Amino acid sequence: MAARNHAPRRWPRPHPPLSAAAEKWVELGERISVCARTLRERVSQAAAQHDLTPLEFTVLFSCRQRAATPPASQASGANGHTSPEGAEPPGLSQNQIALAASVSPAHVSGLVEQLRIKGLLSGQRSATDRRRQHWQATPTGAALLQSVLAELAPWAAELDEAFGPRHADQTFRLLDRLSETLLIAPADASSRAPHKGAA
Repeated sequence: MAARNHAPRRWPRPHPPLSAAAEKWVELGERISVCARTLRERVSQAAAQHDLTPLEFTVLFSCRQRAATPPASQASGANGHTSPEGAEPPGLSQNQIALAASVSPAHVSGLVEQLRIKGLLSGQRSATDRRRQHWQATPTGAALLQSVLAELAPWAAELDEAFGPRHADQTFRLLDRLSETLLIAPADASSRAPHKGAA
């Protein structure tokens, strides 16, 4: 009886070793996401008590926190809706709001309109581009935001005591540095890879 021909057994190729640097940054991103999700859930609960959705609160908070205060020489007119020629009004543009809230500019249009109808945001046309509006919290919006923050104050105090104000300040500085680094780092690693045939 003829012997059977057995094909050589093919063993699975071993997985290439993980990049230690890539693994570290992926892990850091996951940890930041977990922390952000936990913080946002607590803030969202407080915002909901004041009839604000999480995104509405984020937009309102961003417009109040990051609104530019014009110098005295560029103060608005008596009606609060005029700016000197060439001077940008205070507040954030819709593109800036989209970046702060991590949503598309198209989504921001609906959000700011909802907040405007509620009397929480007011818009003013850009002095250099009449198609663009700058948005800032109205006195009513600022007061509502303060109510939400006041409700969060006991929780924030406990968090400060457990984590430590000094560590919180350090975290802010490190996250600012990370944000700046991510903005200048190439998103595509292949852009820095040497081309084949290069000397």
